[in-house]
Amino acid sequence: MQVFLKRAFLFVRKQCVKNITFNQAAFSAPKNFNQGFLLLDISLAMLLVAVALLPLQAMFSYSQLHLSAARNMTVAVMLAQSGMEELLDLPYESLVSQNKTPLPGRPGFSRSISVGDSPVGSLKTVVVTVFYPEAGGEKQVSLSARRAVPAVSPPGAGQ
Repeated sequence: MQVFLKRAFLFVRKQCVKNITFNQAAFSAPKNFNQGFLLLDISLAMLLVAVALLPLQAMFSYSQLHLSAARNMTVAVMLAQSGMEELLDLPYESLVSQNKTPLPGRPGFSRSISVGDSPVGSLKTVVVTVFYPEAGGEKQVSLSARRAVPAVSPPGAGQ
């Protein structure tokens, strides 16, 4: 009986080893396993790219904000300069102050004009202020100039 049990044990052991070897061969990786990428490799690469691109995206939105602010400031200076040129072309007597009024065709932009006497004799000080939007608030640009009383030539001097 002992011999029978020993032979039965060896037979079962041999069959189990055969099945294990067969199953390992069926489910083991092929010999050329290193030719492809694992999901872990791809996920790690995507994470590294995302970490590298996040500051780049923040830089673009930051530069867009400053580009918009610079554009608004440039437009405000241009509008103040054109307003000043219009005022200086007017006759001396018609220079008058004007309260803050919106500029047509320029949403968010408005202009005020201040005309006052200068401490120096017969000069008028003209200040053109343009208000423009920036980052949820309002900023302003001012230009000032002095305008003299036109010289009156004595009668017969120009003849």
